[in-house]
Amino acid sequence: MKLKIKIAVAQYDIFQETEDNLKVIKRLIRRCKNSDVELLVLPEDGIAKPEIVERGYDVLKVISSLVKESKMYIAGANFYKEQDGQLCKIGFLFNPDGEMIAEHKKICLPPTEVTLGLVPGNLIKVYDTPLGRVAILICKDTYNRYSSWLFQDLRKKGVEIIIIPASSLDVNSRSLSLYRETLISNCYLTDAYFLVSGTVGNLVKYSCFGHALVICPRRGVLTEGTRYNEDLLICEIDSDNLKWIKDYDQKWQPEDLFDYLVN
Repeated sequence: MKLKIKIAVAQYDIFQETEDNLKVIKRLIRRCKNSDVELLVLPEDGIAKPEIVERGYDVLKVISSLVKESKMYIAGANFYKEQDGQLCKIGFLFNPDGEMIAEHKKICLPPTEVTLGLVPGNLIKVYDTPLGRVAILICKDTYNRYSSWLFQDLRKKGVEIIIIPASSLDVNSRSLSLYRETLISNCYLTDAYFLVSGTVGNLVKYSCFGHALVICPRRGVLTEGTRYNEDLLICEIDSDNLKWIKDYDQKWQPEDLFDYLVN
């Protein structure tokens, strides 16, 4: 990982019209440029609705064009129509030249996406990038009863930064605590930075609770969004914290799962 990286994680209200979302993104990019941000993480579904994508709107091409103009790294996730016509949710990371250098197809689909006929992925990759060893997970991939296994597999691959575009759906009274506390506890045990975006307002038939997060495995939550408002969380992450936590874990954490029985 680079010694220090200035990053920004966004949360905002998702509009029905794609052009309105792009106006928000362009405004956030300008703020990032004024603050010398290298990497901007957009929320899940922050660009185009599924019906727009179904009609042939190429989200990746649009983001690539924005990246070339901004000359910064941009990550996020959105509905995407594959070459075989199937709809999926794709996470992406573009470099300042507009090249996609990391991607991820969402694995754990909530009922709202199953109803839409989305096809889940089955592969998680760690990418060597100029920013460090990066992986992408999307929203529900990271807070379900099996997510800890995914994070431990990524830790063993030496991941340093996990980009998590999320939509912050407030499904029930425990949604926020499940989301927030699961991410924080897994970050402490994964030895990597978690960059978690979010949404506010209403999405599908649910409200959204915001609370974008930047989490450090050594220092915990570095910055956090509010519940209701648009936020752009800007902070610096550095490799010293990862070195410290990896040295600590070599002494105090088991490397592999120990043998046990449950009766």
